[in-house]
Amino acid sequence: MTISNKLGKFVLVSALALGMVGATAAMSPQTASAAATSTKAIEPRAGIEILANGKATVDGSAYDGLTLTTGHVTNGVLNFHYTGQAFGAAINHPSSLAVQVPEALQPLFASSDFAEKYVENANFSSGSTHHQYTADEITVSEDGSTLFFKNPNVSFLISEDIDINFTVDLGQAVTDNNIRIADDADSYPFTVVFTDATSLEQLDWSLFPQSQTTTVPLGTTQLDPGYHLFKAPSVRPVSDQDTEVEGVAIPNAEVRVYRGSTQLGTTTADESGFYSITIPKQNADVTLTVVQNAGLGDSQKAQVVVSHAEVGLTTPSITKPVKASDRVIKGTNGAAGNQIFIVRDGKVIGSDYVHSSGSWEVTLNDGVKLSADDAIGAYQQNSAGDKSETAYVGVEAADGIPAPQVTVPVTVGDTFISGTGTTDGNTITIKNLSKGWTVTTKVENSKWGVGISQTLEAYDVLQVTESDGAGTVSAPTTVPVHDV
Repeated sequence: MTISNKLGKFVLVSALALGMVGATAAMSPQTASAAATSTKAIEPRAGIEILANGKATVDGSAYDGLTLTTGHVTNGVLNFHYTGQAFGAAINHPSSLAVQVPEALQPLFASSDFAEKYVENANFSSGSTHHQYTADEITVSEDGSTLFFKNPNVSFLISEDIDINFTVDLGQAVTDNNIRIADDADSYPFTVVFTDATSLEQLDWSLFPQSQTTTVPLGTTQLDPGYHLFKAPSVRPVSDQDTEVEGVAIPNAEVRVYRGSTQLGTTTADESGFYSITIPKQNADVTLTVVQNAGLGDSQKAQVVVSHAEVGLTTPSITKPVKASDRVIKGTNGAAGNQIFIVRDGKVIGSDYVHSSGSWEVTLNDGVKLSADDAIGAYQQNSAGDKSETAYVGVEAADGIPAPQVTVPVTVGDTFISGTGTTDGNTITIKNLSKGWTVTTKVENSKWGVGISQTLEAYDVLQVTESDGAGTVSAPTTVPVHDV
């Protein structure tokens, strides 16, 4: 039984045929005291691109786990060995060795330039061919799932022994990248295949049944003791009203909290790992960073964004009565620095800030005129956007003459000013507070209008009042002169 690779250059002989000719794979003994070995026989199947019957072994100082020293320094290497024997005829035949990386190690293998920095002493031997892999012949897939070696082309007539060795400096990779390795109940199994794929783009692990690959685990289920020691502590949510940061860390570890590079506080976790650090109140959306140190260096960072906790504000009080002629609404029961908003029919008609005494007074916006039976409300709001409930009062009829209304806007160059009044025959007085001149006219059909010969300038302020024959004068209406 035979199969051909996809390039049509290399014929493999099945395990049955190998037995018939008495051929066996040449395997060198593993001399390391701690080594794992797995051997799989080739079972040819159409489309499966496996070129050698081989076995993989692994040993090294990281086989039973990495070691830690003070300052986050992690030590340990893995030495990989692949030995096999290919049969058939080949002339300048391409091949590769692919290593499927355990899931727990993939984030580390996916780190920048992993193959170049941490895969060492990689060499290939086949008959008279002895080759040291160059940097461009060793690659790692983007997700860190596959380590790939592009072998030199080989030529032989009957069979050839294959020997591939390389070292992975896991400890240095962890130290440099601070990427910790999670525990693995399956002892970190590495799967190895010798194939004719010439690049990662051609490699498809689904083409390699388990029976035709060699898988070798490590001698531990907890490769990295720093995974737990340097794991970020847990942090409970923090609001802008909190004065403590709490969570769970390694028992008796030092725990510190920072805002940027500023340390806000530190403590030691108790025997159960609980910690609580007193800090000043922080603004919403500030990011706090928490680290722990169990004696070998700072852990990875835990971060929490300070949330906003809504504050209950008291409802302001409006001073009664409020008259239709009022331009200023007054009240109490505010918090100093908060803003008071006056509303009518859901729309803001004026706002101002609370005095240090808690009292407040709000001048209504230009053009706003209250009417009897209006309902106006007042609420306060703090700098964080929290709002109180709204207090409402009814507007009463004005005492005396209501302030006249002015048709706005009044602009530079206008020669006629008009508006509405209360009682026909009453006098409308228009005074330019900026220039001092005055003009008058009468209310007729509840309206008034007057021509002016004086020049209006931008930012002049006009004050308009209505008075009757008895000398009663309304509250003033004040309007500015706008630029064109």
